[in-house]
Amino acid sequence: MRRIIESAVGKTGAAIARLVEPRPGEVSAQRDQPDRAAFTRYPTRRALRLTPLADPEPVRLSVLERQLLESRVTQRGYALVPRYMDPGLEGTLVVREVDRVIFEIERTDSADQTTMSVVEATRSLRVRIWESLWEDTSPDLGGDKVNVTSIFGFAYAGVLFAWRFYSASGVGRFQLGLGLTSPLGRALTIDPARFTGFFRSYRATSASDLWVSRDLQTASLTLQADRANVAQDLASELLEYWGWHANDDQIIRQLAAARQNLDDDPDPPP
Repeated sequence: MRRIIESAVGKTGAAIARLVEPRPGEVSAQRDQPDRAAFTRYPTRRALRLTPLADPEPVRLSVLERQLLESRVTQRGYALVPRYMDPGLEGTLVVREVDRVIFEIERTDSADQTTMSVVEATRSLRVRIWESLWEDTSPDLGGDKVNVTSIFGFAYAGVLFAWRFYSASGVGRFQLGLGLTSPLGRALTIDPARFTGFFRSYRATSASDLWVSRDLQTASLTLQADRANVAQDLASELLEYWGWHANDDQIIRQLAAARQNLDDDPDPPP
């Protein structure tokens, strides 16, 4: 079995094989996320952390996978959160364990921007999503950048994904965490074609992973405006770690740009 796994991970890096087996002395129930060695090529990642605030009944892996796929958020026809998630795509690695399923996808888009996406979901409906920064392979940015609009887009798509996933799962309350791992030295950037550029540098000064979180009621996210309020709140607070204190107009415009062509769910009829 181990030979099969090691062969399968050749395209995505041998480090992910450590996702499959616990290290000596490690207890499976205590694992909070895949081993960080799986991310050595992409230390800086946008991240989502979804946790029910009560203990739901464990679901079957087939149910878990179906709900993950049906909850995906797409933009311009591509899966945005979780990015590129499609078990049928060539190069997608799927690891199924007793208590969880893991997807790893690495793709290069038409603009030669490479992104790795990792999803871990447990039968107890805890979900962790990581994606590497497309900014790192963008010929226009030069590396060590974090795009502000992408933070807002990741936040809104994450809230929408969580609402879809937990609505289908019957989970009434959950915690949503939005973060960026290994941020030290990363500078904020915005699209100068759509927004006025920064007049000073906003650069992360912490090596620690940066997180903000909210406890949410699933039913309170039914309306687009309510999802937008949560996403704006999370994204703007996360960006304060860079020293950027966006005003209301900047926040609204950034989120509007991020939501363009998003497959958002319409509000229910009154």
